[in-house]
Amino acid sequence: MGVHDTGTDVPGSGLVQIGNAGLRCRGPLDAGPDATVFLGGSETLGRFVAHPFPMLLNGVHGPTANFGVAHGGVDCLLGLVGELGDSLRGRCFIVQLPCAANLTNSFFRVHPRRNDRLVAVTPALQRLFPEVDYSEFAFVRALLVALRDQNRTRFGRVREELRATWLRRMRLLVARLPGEVHLLWLVGHGPLGAEPALITDQMVAALGRPFLRIVVDQAKLDTSGMIFAPQDIAAARHMPGPQQHREIARVVAGWMGECR
Repeated sequence: MGVHDTGTDVPGSGLVQIGNAGLRCRGPLDAGPDATVFLGGSETLGRFVAHPFPMLLNGVHGPTANFGVAHGGVDCLLGLVGELGDSLRGRCFIVQLPCAANLTNSFFRVHPRRNDRLVAVTPALQRLFPEVDYSEFAFVRALLVALRDQNRTRFGRVREELRATWLRRMRLLVARLPGEVHLLWLVGHGPLGAEPALITDQMVAALGRPFLRIVVDQAKLDTSGMIFAPQDIAAARHMPGPQQHREIARVVAGWMGECR
C-alpha cells in the first residue's frame, strides 16, 4: 500500500473528490440517512494511517461517512458543506473542532482549501504590526507565533478577532448541517499552546452542542504503523498513529450511542 498521490498523505486509493473545489475525503459520499457523518481536519481524515477512527467506527452504531479534509479549518468545512448541498445526509454529525487560527479574517486571508496556508495579509494587520516583514511567512501558525513574540498586547487584538470570527463561522456551520450535531474536541499541544489553537471552554460552550473532549497525549505519538514518504516524517510525528486512532475510536464508540 502506498501513499496516495493527491498531496493529502492518505494511504490507499479510497479518496473521493467533492465538487469542483479540489476537496478530497474518504467518504463515502452517501452512506444513507442513518449514517453518522464525521467532519473535520487532518486527524479525522487520517493522514498517514490506513484506518482512521471514523472508519473503525463503521458498523458500531450503523454506517459512517468520513468528510475529514487535510489541513481543513472552519472555512474549508463550510465550503465542503456548500459543495455537498442536498446530498449531505445523516442522522448525526460529529464535527472535529477546528482551530481558530487557520481562517480568513480582517487581518489576513488563508487558502480556501488548505486553511493552514497564508495567502495575504490586509492593511489592518500591516498597520497593527508595521515592523513585520510578511514576505517571510507562508503558513499561518508561523505568522501568529511571530506576532505573539513581537508584541503580546497587539497580538491580543488579532487573537480576539480570530476567536470572534471562528465563533460566527462555527455557528453557521452547525446551523447548515441537516441533523443532530455533536462536537469532537481533540486536545493536543502546539506552538500557540493548547490545540486546537486559540479555542477556549467558553467558545465551545457558546455553540450550545454536546461535545466530547479527548486529550491526545503528545508524548505517546509515534510513527509505528504509519505510511508516509521519507520527506513527510516530521509531519507524521505530529499526527495520531494507528494506536491513537484506535483509542479515539474506543472512546467515541460509546458516545456515538447518544446520536442514535
